[in-house]
Amino acid sequence: MNLGVFIILLLVIFLSAGFHAYQEWRSTQVMNTITRMLPTDTLVVRGGIEKIVRAMALVPGDIVKVKIGNRVPADIRIIHNQMLKVDNSILTGECEPITCTEEHTDENYMESKNLIFMGSSIIEGSAVGVVVATGMNSVMGKITKMTDSGSTSTPIKREINYFMLIIAFMALITAVTCILAWVFWLRVDYPKYMDLPTILINLIGGIVAFLPDGLPVAIALTFSVMAKRMFEKNVLVKVLPTVETLGSVDVIASDKTGTLTQNKMSVMHVVSGLRRLVHDDGCRRVYDNQDVAFNTMLKTLAICNKASFDDSTIGLPISQRKVNGDASDSGILQFVENFTNVQDLRNKQDLLSEIPFNSKNKWMLTISANVGSAQAVIYMKGAAEIIVEHCSTVLLPDGSSQPLTSDIKQELASQQEDLSANGERVLGCAMLVLDVEAYPANSFQFDVDNINFPMENFVFVGLVSLIDPPREDVPEAVRLCRIAGIRVMMVTGDHPETARAIARMVNIVTQDERIEVCNNEVLHEGNMSKEQVESRSIVIRGSSIPDFDQNTWTNVLKHKEIVFARTTPEHKLRIVKECQKRGHCVGVTGDGVNDAPALKQANVGIAMGGGSDVAREAADLVLTDGKFSSIVDGIKNGRLVFDNMKKVILYLLPAGSFSELVPILANIFIGIPLPLSAFQCLVICCATDIAPCLSLIFEEAEADLMNREPRSITKEKLVNVQLLYHAYFVTGLFETFSAFTMYFYYYYVYGGMAMGDLLLAFDKYTDGYKGKTQRELTELQYTASSVFLVTLVVVQWGNLMATRTRRLSFFQQNPFSKNTKNPYLIWAIVISMNICVWVTYLPLFNDIFQTAPIPVQFWFIPLGWALLYFCIDEVRKLILRQFPWKYASYVFW
Repeated sequence: MNLGVFIILLLVIFLSAGFHAYQEWRSTQVMNTITRMLPTDTLVVRGGIEKIVRAMALVPGDIVKVKIGNRVPADIRIIHNQMLKVDNSILTGECEPITCTEEHTDENYMESKNLIFMGSSIIEGSAVGVVVATGMNSVMGKITKMTDSGSTSTPIKREINYFMLIIAFMALITAVTCILAWVFWLRVDYPKYMDLPTILINLIGGIVAFLPDGLPVAIALTFSVMAKRMFEKNVLVKVLPTVETLGSVDVIASDKTGTLTQNKMSVMHVVSGLRRLVHDDGCRRVYDNQDVAFNTMLKTLAICNKASFDDSTIGLPISQRKVNGDASDSGILQFVENFTNVQDLRNKQDLLSEIPFNSKNKWMLTISANVGSAQAVIYMKGAAEIIVEHCSTVLLPDGSSQPLTSDIKQELASQQEDLSANGERVLGCAMLVLDVEAYPANSFQFDVDNINFPMENFVFVGLVSLIDPPREDVPEAVRLCRIAGIRVMMVTGDHPETARAIARMVNIVTQDERIEVCNNEVLHEGNMSKEQVESRSIVIRGSSIPDFDQNTWTNVLKHKEIVFARTTPEHKLRIVKECQKRGHCVGVTGDGVNDAPALKQANVGIAMGGGSDVAREAADLVLTDGKFSSIVDGIKNGRLVFDNMKKVILYLLPAGSFSELVPILANIFIGIPLPLSAFQCLVICCATDIAPCLSLIFEEAEADLMNREPRSITKEKLVNVQLLYHAYFVTGLFETFSAFTMYFYYYYVYGGMAMGDLLLAFDKYTDGYKGKTQRELTELQYTASSVFLVTLVVVQWGNLMATRTRRLSFFQQNPFSKNTKNPYLIWAIVISMNICVWVTYLPLFNDIFQTAPIPVQFWFIPLGWALLYFCIDEVRKLILRQFPWKYASYVFW
């Protein structure tokens, strides 16, 4: 027995050490990933000489040159710009490229367009800049510092450790009490009753009785089984205890781009011929493509466009093709390709000149002509309000045009405002057919630096609006989260209007009223009623967050519908911490480097499978399919883990703790022959109880699982007073009473001894007691203790069937029906019974475990006890269902 205990302890130590070693290894992966993302070499100007140096050797003040295709090697302030565009999505999560300038444009350094940041990609143009920060002082480095905050313990791990400490302390107190009783009482008054080796063996049995030996195995297997289930639902669990923590989440702070949305710009609306048309996402031809105005718009969008399809994917469906170019041009290209072959159209054109988009003009311009034609045409695309100012007429569907009157301009402005309010980016299109004699395509030299061609009297072709569309599964997933009592907040770096529009689309925002917070006064404690909080949603700018005091945070987080816009990584981290201060269990979803600190701080960090390496390394869970709806499946399994672990503990404690301890105490303090030896305690704890408790791991969710409020990690514990009361003073007392009843019944029937003959027997139970020899008394004791053992095992079967559900009836959660079946239950009972038969009937085990074969009726009578307990528990569940908020819920688990 001592060897077995030693081996178990050794296994636990090695498993724990292995887990911590893995945690340490995982924490190093964030830094390794950051390093892989950075460029190795860069072009620097030192002493007037250009040279290639290692990016790690850069220092503040260095002059650096960057161009298309480069990764930015440090944080750089631009001093000379040639139409530079950078992709900051790795930092901000937003897919729209930034057009850079040499001028300071915003007080927020993350918004100013004269700064580019380490790790960003150059997608167009070139620039010269001065290094302002490197390494850990850069924005990327600061994010890394926030991410590398060390590992944190999950709530369930803390609860399990706390529970085991309590149990171990109780076992120690019991052992000390027994030792003191032997030293100062038994050894003196009954010197022949119990010697030192006997009391020590009994104490080992008592300690084994107190410690539910199957619990560590059950917990580890529970996490593993649920992690496998979640992987089948496309949720990869990196830290096993996080499975349960996900079920406790009551706030989800979600990034927008790539998480709630598809991270790709798509055309949503077109205004052509003064008519608004809705683009069908399935690409059905909902347009009249005989419409001259519409066809002209397609041509304008195709020619005045820098994006192109990658040759390697040209044979794939349009939506699956790889596109080279910025997000807006890529979305427009895919849209046009649905109606005409863009490359064929471009091949029929001679490109004469072009002016790329820049933030000063806010438009791009292309001059082209049909191959072999002298007729040049200017195509223009850009900010709608600016394009309109270059136009004097508007193109109609029949090919004619009419003057662009103030009324028409007002109508177009109204259309633009309406589309922008829905979070859409609106672009205008125009064209101008040049006079063939004044601007012959085959001979005129178009000068884009000193413009020598007309820039007025264009024909307005139409508007096109784009949006990063929500993922199809998100609205329903958010709705299910609401039902489950989980609040979903959007935390994004995007514009407040865009964020609010997407939030409406995905059901995060449902209220009509809205407030955009700019300072503390708007949400001061005295300014809000409960009705105000419940009837409105709020949109908060990140720039106002540093000014929030604790009262303001409390008022903000009272709202059910919250959108945080224009946030930085520091803001996201602060939001998570403030939620946690108020007792919330926070899940954070994200896919960018900017999300990594919040992912690390959160109780559960959830990264998208297609996100950045840094985000995936910092997260606890990874959604391999990138679907937000997978989180709902994960939450369901997380709640199921908590329920099933409570069931496992509730099954193990009565027989594996209480009902084993009482016989030992009875033997020591009231002198009855030992009803259950230390060796027999091991049979229950490490053998007969293991298979049944493990079968509970595979229980399916109860019907109301996702209709409950999330458990409070500060109030609702894995092992609480109600569970201990039920385990010890309901189930434990019942099993102990039934086992003692069968024990005394056997002595009465087969030994002719009444209960009074056994109580306070102490050292009288020896040769000659009640006319029996020592051998006869020993055989009676071994058989009676075997009856006690079998009774506990059989009554535990009733406990097993009862413990399957907390509130639902056994028949509502039938283990044999399709949706709630658990075939492992029957196999567990069969295994438990076989072990018990072997221990009581095989001579080899009789000698080891001090057991003996029992009469057959002592197998069947305990079945009645098991059925009685099952019926009692069905009544308990009925009371809970009928009076869920009455005193019953405080008494029963």
